[in-house]
Amino acid sequence: MMTTKKMIEDLKKQNPRDIWVCKECGSEEVEEKVWASMNDIHILNGKTYQLILDSADDSFWCTRCGKNIEPVAFDKYIKKGDKNE
Repeated sequence: MMTTKKMIEDLKKQNPRDIWVCKECGSEEVEEKVWASMNDIHILNGKTYQLILDSADDSFWCTRCGKNIEPVAFDKYIKKGDKNE
């Protein structure tokens, strides 16, 4: 995926409480299994978007760890790291 200056600026504006990371490794490469509507699809600027109906049994995955994980807010992960030092 190409990263643009606008994307980097938007990331800098994000609140650390709004960024989810893996509780074990701190990676932002976390995914959530969800139920999505097959009939509510929108195409905007060449990208496809679907209506997300609900999460699927709180199933989260870290691509770095390669396993099911518990996500935490980035600021909580940082605080956890401070306590371990």
